[in-house]
Amino acid sequence: MRKIDKSKILSTVYKKWEEALENNQEDHPQYKSTHRFYTDVLMNLYHIQDGLCAYTEKKILASEYTFTKDNWVEGRYKSNKPKHFGELEHFDSALKSTQAWLWDNLFMVMNKVNNEKRTNPTDPILKPDRPDYDPYELLDYDFEKQTFFANIKSGKLNQSEIDRINNMIDILGLNFVKDWRKPYVSKRIKALISGIELDPIEEYMTAFEITRRNLNL
Repeated sequence: MRKIDKSKILSTVYKKWEEALENNQEDHPQYKSTHRFYTDVLMNLYHIQDGLCAYTEKKILASEYTFTKDNWVEGRYKSNKPKHFGELEHFDSALKSTQAWLWDNLFMVMNKVNNEKRTNPTDPILKPDRPDYDPYELLDYDFEKQTFFANIKSGKLNQSEIDRINNMIDILGLNFVKDWRKPYVSKRIKALISGIELDPIEEYMTAFEITRRNLNL
């Protein structure tokens, strides 16, 4: 799960509205997909996330042209909402009732992951936009099993942190996509070993990079 920088705000009209709500300590309007800023938020997150699920790094929006900055005019997303396989996800579901449109709590994730997560309590130790979040310090990857787990090799995590990370790996569904991830990562690792040049990696970057480092490639 990559670190996500959410400072690139293209939906500036939405963000100004959201900040006013927060500054005035007002409850947010009810969360609905018909809300006037729904698509603005959704597409700004896709722009930041490169069309990938924030947690699994599976591609859930096929065409990058739909989220390039040219699609925003005067701070609003002006193109038609493209076909995609994601849902707007509230990292901390407890905030949804009063802060449904809080930018810091929103990500785009694949729909099945969101359905599995539901209202499970979350731990910010694996919140991908946290300033000090470092996937290579917190996560390790088993290339044979194609699964993430807490990074115990670094010696920097205590047992409580290891347990918290492993719990969040399950809640966020990081290993939900292992059957899709396996052939994609395996093909690129084998190519790297053989010196074969492939197209740039577009999905599952963290699994690939940790495997590359573990194999000293």
